[in-house]
Amino acid sequence: MKNKLLTGAAIALLGPVISSSISSSAHAETGEGVKLGLGGYFKGYISYVNQDEGAGSGARKFDILRTTEVHFDGKTTLNNGLTVGTHIEGQADGDDSFFVDESYLFFSGNWGKVNLGRTYGTPYLLQVVAPAADSNIDGRLQLIQPINFAASGLNPAIFTSSYETDYDHDISAKVDKFSYITPLFSGLQFGLSYTPDASGTSRGASGNATKNDPAQRSDIWEGAVR
Repeated sequence: MKNKLLTGAAIALLGPVISSSISSSAHAETGEGVKLGLGGYFKGYISYVNQDEGAGSGARKFDILRTTEVHFDGKTTLNNGLTVGTHIEGQADGDDSFFVDESYLFFSGNWGKVNLGRTYGTPYLLQVVAPAADSNIDGRLQLIQPINFAASGLNPAIFTSSYETDYDHDISAKVDKFSYITPLFSGLQFGLSYTPDASGTSRGASGNATKNDPAQRSDIWEGAVR
């Protein structure tokens, strides 16, 4: 795993919020700035399924199922104790294309943690997960789905849009939001998230999103206690 040192220009990746809130005297303790680490995963399965099929449709009994992600992570702790960082996550197997799935910056300290950008809300982040035989298939977030519901003849409306059967609490999905998670208080932790618009579209240069759009959810508040 190699770390790539961000140059002065690349530090803009962390956004104007960081550059405006950190004074010139609050340098990182190492003096090297923020580094991005390269990571991710490949999950591959050889799948055998013998399922019921609808009229005029069918599913292969043997197939190869896979999901791949590429991650870029970096953080540093300043002399004032504030930890700042970023997480960028790309889906490499999204319909044979590559797209950014998560992209956010965070601040943390003994006062808690703040996330800003495209990621999950606090109900997902604080969710208590049940044990699973294989968390990729029957866990909180299903990454591998061996059953072809589209070929089964069942009504796909009873499943999620991608025919997943998981139970993750991603109420507002992975779109731009602001989240705050408290530190532990006598074993309890609280979280609150606000999502202005659930369209999930990056708007770096196109201005604020339109409001009163009946096709989109907006002003979403989420909370969680663990």
